[in-house]
Amino acid sequence: MTSSNTPLITTASQTITPKFKTTLGCNGSIKEPYTCIDSDLEINAIRLIQDKTDMFIITVDTLFVTNDMIEEVITTLSPNYHLKKEQFMIIASHTHYAPFLDKTKPNLGTVDPKYYIFFIKKLVSIVKILLDQIPQPVDIYYSETETNNIMISRRKKTWILRKKIIFQKIMTNYPNNLSTIDSKLRLIKYCDPQSKKTLAIAWNMACHPVMYPSSNHLTSHFPADIRTHLRKKVTAIPILFLQGFAGDIKPKNHLKALTLKNKIKTIINKQAPFRDFTKTAYKHWIQSITQTLDKLLPNSKKIKPTSLNLQTYQCSLKEIWDSPSNDQILTVKAFYLNKSTIILGISAEIVSAFSIKLKTMFPNITIIPIGYMGSVFGYWPTQSMLKEGGYEVTGFLSGFSINGSFKNSVETCFETMIKRVML
Repeated sequence: MTSSNTPLITTASQTITPKFKTTLGCNGSIKEPYTCIDSDLEINAIRLIQDKTDMFIITVDTLFVTNDMIEEVITTLSPNYHLKKEQFMIIASHTHYAPFLDKTKPNLGTVDPKYYIFFIKKLVSIVKILLDQIPQPVDIYYSETETNNIMISRRKKTWILRKKIIFQKIMTNYPNNLSTIDSKLRLIKYCDPQSKKTLAIAWNMACHPVMYPSSNHLTSHFPADIRTHLRKKVTAIPILFLQGFAGDIKPKNHLKALTLKNKIKTIINKQAPFRDFTKTAYKHWIQSITQTLDKLLPNSKKIKPTSLNLQTYQCSLKEIWDSPSNDQILTVKAFYLNKSTIILGISAEIVSAFSIKLKTMFPNITIIPIGYMGSVFGYWPTQSMLKEGGYEVTGFLSGFSINGSFKNSVETCFETMIKRVML
């Protein structure tokens, strides 16, 4: 079908904005429908083929995706197509302002059956488009850069007032300038070898799509604004946002506190707390991302030789979790663009420190780290975080409908899984 030096690609994009009113995700207590649509929700996807590798990368504007979604696609298309779940890497953008789709987390949001059926039909449709298109040759380009003042750690020990008379210092959701995070922005371009026309773009950054100016508006948040910007630059092509290891990362927006309570917090913690964006602040924040991307676009370097390869490893959640009744699975997928450039996906809301750990483990390999892939059990903190506590260690349990606690093997398990998919 193709020589070992020439990968092939098909691309597709679908709008999944609901045509009827429904509620938003990550707002389990909010039952009222959204009041406005600020940007379309989308599925963006590519299929890459080379020798024995036939791989689908699909990004969805939603809070969480699940493995069941791919199972439904395979079942629907099975009479005419031979597909395996191992071929798919499905990733959520993690926007908090879209209809909820993960039935395993009822405490986070309610799944509207009508919207779920609508979404699955769209997902089946986009995979069928990828299968039915005639694949064309593709060159793959890559670039990365450090960002400045775009994202920040949200874990910091701060003083809080308990029972109105007792001050206590605990790990809270608070801006932490001193914590080292993965602040890189990474860009992959898929181009026609002859015309050099861009056929699709994938970009990667670790940041929660939260603190939007209007909490009851439907939007895919910054992935939509970046899509719009890039499409103006290169034409209306699929733009895949590959959410990074963003478990403890938020937008850097902690402007001067307005309320007396937040002024007191600022004084005693020597740092202003997080604030939702104003429309003006959000616009400026988006501009800081687009300006960084604009510098990367013309400076991407061709990956050569391209040698596509997919490696998958799974283990029981019990490797890091002490609940004997939990039968969930941890999955890592390493999609090789060549031997030294890898898209690496994890089925967890994993914290940023593991991105830095990857660089330490494999200093000579370029790794694009992706969280929120497939069925996500919950957060994946580091060993040091277990001692500190906080939302990423225990606070998330109720929302994610999970019982138990982490074992001290959170980092050794991560290292073992990653090593199993490294060639």
